[in-house]
Amino acid sequence: MREDTSGLLLTEYDSGSIRVEVVDYGISEYGGADLEMWYNIDSENAKKLKEQLSKLHSGTLEEMLIAEFGKEFNMREFNKFCAENGIKFSFDTWMSD
Repeated sequence: MREDTSGLLLTEYDSGSIRVEVVDYGISEYGGADLEMWYNIDSENAKKLKEQLSKLHSGTLEEMLIAEFGKEFNMREFNKFCAENGIKFSFDTWMSD
């Protein structure tokens, strides 16, 4: 159960690559720990992501991500969407003590 979620954080770099980050605070299943998860997407795959999302939604990349995956960012649906559309990324996590 998510106790307090900040939701989606998006960073777009000059190179065209992006970072999609989700931060959850006080997760009860993890003893109240904070958890950060992020997707790093290179410029080629970021372009694919934008193209596929723009077929379904309009607006900025952040607006399209929220429209498709929700404000709290459904990672399972994002992973499925990327797999179905040949979008590659690296994924990493961090958890507080």
